[in-house]
Amino acid sequence: MAKASWITSGYARRVKSQNVAYGYVLMDSWYAVTELMVHIDDLGKIYYCPLKDNRLVDDTGNPNGGKKAYKPVSQLEWDQVTLDQVRSSKLKVSQDL
Repeated sequence: MAKASWITSGYARRVKSQNVAYGYVLMDSWYAVTELMVHIDDLGKIYYCPLKDNRLVDDTGNPNGGKKAYKPVSQLEWDQVTLDQVRSSKLKVSQDL
């Protein structure tokens, strides 16, 4: 069973069996795979996780973005004020995440 499938099935069982009320999911970068993030998003929950340096993101704040807006996390240029805050960015979805 793939990592994301195993996690989503266990996640769903645990939440249902224990009747857990929650709005946020905090996870490690190991769990930051497309299938799991889409699953959490489909549940209407917000997730926080660090991203690996090679992940492509668009931090322009433009909902339409565009191909040129995506760049590796390692190339983002954020000042200290931005680093001290939570930043919302769009992650480029691909098969190899």
